[in-house]
Amino acid sequence: MGTAFQLRELRLEKSVIDLKGATLVGKGCRRIVYVHPNDDSRCIKLQTREALAQIHRQKAHERELYYLRFYERRGRRMDQVSSYHGSVATSEGEGQLFDLVRDHDGRISPTLAAELAGG
Repeated sequence: MGTAFQLRELRLEKSVIDLKGATLVGKGCRRIVYVHPNDDSRCIKLQTREALAQIHRQKAHERELYYLRFYERRGRRMDQVSSYHGSVATSEGEGQLFDLVRDHDGRISPTLAAELAGG
């Protein structure tokens, strides 16, 4: 792992983050995403129970994290991708902490799928 990634890993919260009452950003067949209850500039992505039951969906999640680390170690510009800040323990299981992308007016940006569907 690169130094920047390791430093970010050291800053993660030590206690379990309670997601009860957290704002839901979205849910798909593999992931459910919440606004971090203590930091509205971050979001927490969790695998759905269905995804956890299917090994190929688990592998897709691991692959995404692998490539985020891979490109970071090589110093690739990742301006179009939300920054990954490591794993966190939540009341719903292990989650992945990312920057939460917002529009110029402060609203949570729509997903690419929502944009392609017209909105």
